[in-house]
Parts: sequence; structure tokens; C-alpha cells
Amino acid sequence: MTSTRNTLRRSIASLTTGAALALTVVGCSSEPAATADQVVAKLTAKVTSAAAGAAITAKNDRNNLLGRPSGCTSAMTFTDSRVPAEQRDPDPLSTSNGGKVETFETADQAQARADYINKIAEAAPALAGEYNYVSGTSIVRVTRTLTPAQAAEYEAALE
Repeated sequence: MTSTRNTLRRSIASLTTGAALALTVVGCSSEPAATADQVVAKLTAKVTSAAAGAAITAKNDRNNLLGRPSGCTSAMTFTDSRVPAEQRDPDPLSTSNGGKVETFETADQAQARADYINKIAEAAPALAGEYNYVSGTSIVRVTRTLTPAQAAEYEAALE
């Protein structure tokens, strides 16, 4: 009788644990990752000097990442009014005017992209360099024209 009870208890415990794990997996996968325009909207709602920029498409993507294997799934630039007029780029796709949001299928891909950009900046600090903030499957690239405190507003806006 005691062994039957113990077996029954173990079975109930296993079922309960299995059900909890199943609910956790379902709960995690029910919300899709944010798109670049959604992240830009979040940033512009919290950083008053920021405004939405241009959408990056497969046709105008200079990095040839959008929609390609291991590439980003969406991308969009944003502007920041604190960038001095004489330092602004007339190209609406430039990150120099404020920054750019790139989203990926996985957080690991977003982190790998940030690591790659940082490695380039380390090799040529006078030519490259920007603030990069990874949040989940997104990377927010902020122009180095902004001060560290100004750029940190974007990091705070992601929280």
C-alpha cells in the first residue's frame, strides 16, 4: 500500500512539474519579438529629442543584412535633435543623425552583431564607434556625437 501511495505521489508530482513547464514554454513563446519600428516608437516616447527616421528595406540596406540568413529581421533609423546641424548627414539612412534599431530572430544574433560592430570600432576608433545597447532580440545603435549621458537615455528607455 505504501509503495502504491509513493508511486501515485511521484506520478502527481511529475504531472504537476510537466504542466508547469508546459505553461512556462507557452507563456514565453506567445509574445512575438518587437519589430524595429516598435522599438523606435518606444524610444521616441521616452527620449524627447528622438524622432522616427527611415525604414530600412532589403533594397536600401547597405549592410545587406535585412532578411538574409543570420541577418536582421527589421531595421529603422531615428534622429536626435541634439546632433548639431553641421554634423548631420543628409542621408536619412545614416546612423549619424541619431541612430538605428536592428532586430534579429534571436538574442544571440543581436549580441553577435553588437560584438562585431564593437570590434570594428576598437580597430578604428577615430572612424567608427557608437553606443550599442542590446535588449532581447534588438540592438539600438546610437551615434557617438551624443555624450555618454545623452546616449544612456536610450539604454534607460529600453527598460
